[in-house]
Amino acid sequence: MKENRVKDLKSAIDGLIWLSAESAQHQPRRFLVDVHVSSSCKTATVEILDAQTESIIYLDSSDGKPFTAETILAMEDRLIEKLADLKKLQEIAEL
Repeated sequence: MKENRVKDLKSAIDGLIWLSAESAQHQPRRFLVDVHVSSSCKTATVEILDAQTESIIYLDSSDGKPFTAETILAMEDRLIEKLADLKKLQEIAEL
Protein backbone atom coordinates (compact mmCIF):
# COMPACT_ATOMS: atom_id res chain seq x y z
CA MET A 1 0.00 0.00 0.00
CA LYS A 2 2.79 2.42 0.90
CA GLU A 3 4.50 1.66 -2.42
CA ASN A 4 1.36 2.74 -4.32
CA ARG A 5 1.26 6.04 -2.40
CA VAL A 6 4.90 6.68 -3.31
CA LYS A 7 4.20 5.91 -6.99
CA ASP A 8 1.14 8.19 -6.96
CA LEU A 9 3.15 11.00 -5.40
CA LYS A 10 6.00 10.52 -7.87
CA SER A 11 3.56 10.61 -10.79
CA ALA A 12 1.96 13.79 -9.45
CA ILE A 13 5.32 15.55 -9.03
CA ASP A 14 6.43 14.31 -12.46
CA GLY A 15 3.39 16.06 -13.95
CA LEU A 16 4.43 19.40 -12.47
CA ILE A 17 8.02 18.93 -13.62
CA TRP A 18 6.83 18.04 -17.13
CA LEU A 19 4.83 21.30 -17.28
CA SER A 20 7.94 23.19 -16.19
CA ALA A 21 10.11 21.55 -18.85
CA GLU A 22 7.44 22.15 -21.48
CA SER A 23 7.34 25.86 -20.64
CA ALA A 24 11.12 26.13 -21.00
CA GLN A 25 11.07 24.55 -24.46
CA HIS A 26 8.02 26.35 -25.86
CA GLN A 27 8.92 28.98 -28.45
CA PRO A 28 8.45 31.86 -28.19
CA ARG A 29 8.82 31.66 -24.43
CA ARG A 30 6.23 33.92 -22.85
CA PHE A 31 5.56 32.17 -19.57
CA LEU A 32 7.92 30.00 -17.55
CA VAL A 33 6.82 27.51 -14.92
CA ASP A 34 9.10 27.00 -11.93
CA VAL A 35 8.51 24.05 -9.63
CA HIS A 36 10.15 23.75 -6.23
CA VAL A 37 9.75 20.53 -4.25
CA SER A 38 11.37 20.10 -0.85
CA SER A 39 11.41 16.50 0.26
CA SER A 40 12.90 17.40 3.63
CA CYS A 41 10.03 19.80 4.40
CA LYS A 42 7.50 17.96 2.21
CA THR A 43 6.39 21.23 0.65
CA ALA A 44 5.86 22.26 -2.95
CA THR A 45 5.67 25.62 -4.71
CA VAL A 46 4.70 26.42 -8.29
CA GLU A 47 5.30 29.78 -9.95
CA ILE A 48 4.49 31.18 -13.36
CA LEU A 49 6.92 33.85 -14.42
CA ASP A 50 6.55 36.37 -17.22
CA ALA A 51 9.57 35.55 -19.40
CA GLN A 52 9.89 39.16 -20.54
CA THR A 53 9.92 40.84 -17.12
CA GLU A 54 10.89 37.83 -14.98
CA SER A 55 8.15 38.80 -12.55
CA ILE A 56 6.00 36.23 -10.79
CA ILE A 57 2.44 36.38 -12.09
CA TYR A 58 1.10 33.28 -10.34
CA LEU A 59 2.09 31.49 -7.14
CA ASP A 60 0.67 28.32 -5.61
CA SER A 61 2.10 26.38 -2.72
CA SER A 62 1.34 23.75 -0.16
CA ASP A 63 1.59 26.57 2.41
CA GLY A 64 4.13 24.73 4.52
CA LYS A 65 1.81 21.78 4.99
CA PRO A 66 3.09 18.33 4.04
CA PHE A 67 1.99 17.48 0.53
CA THR A 68 0.21 14.41 -0.74
CA ALA A 69 -0.45 13.15 -4.25
CA GLU A 70 -3.89 14.77 -4.03
CA THR A 71 -2.55 18.21 -3.09
CA ILE A 72 0.08 18.04 -5.85
CA LEU A 73 -2.55 17.01 -8.43
CA ALA A 74 -4.77 19.89 -7.29
CA MET A 75 -1.84 22.28 -7.76
CA GLU A 76 -1.29 20.85 -11.25
CA ASP A 77 -4.97 21.35 -12.14
CA ARG A 78 -4.89 24.98 -10.97
CA LEU A 79 -1.64 25.55 -12.88
CA ILE A 80 -3.11 24.18 -16.12
CA GLU A 81 -6.19 26.39 -15.70
CA LYS A 82 -4.06 29.48 -15.08
CA LEU A 83 -1.83 28.75 -18.09
CA ALA A 84 -4.93 28.39 -20.28
CA ASP A 85 -6.28 31.72 -19.00
CA LEU A 86 -2.95 33.42 -19.68
CA LYS A 87 -2.80 31.97 -23.18
CA LYS A 88 -6.30 33.28 -23.92
CA LEU A 89 -5.34 36.74 -22.67
CA GLN A 90 -2.20 36.68 -24.81
CA GLU A 91 -4.20 35.68 -27.90
CA ILE A 92 -6.68 38.50 -27.28
CA ALA A 93 -3.84 41.00 -26.86
CA GLU A 94 -2.33 39.89 -30.18
CA LEU A 95 -5.57 40.60 -32.09
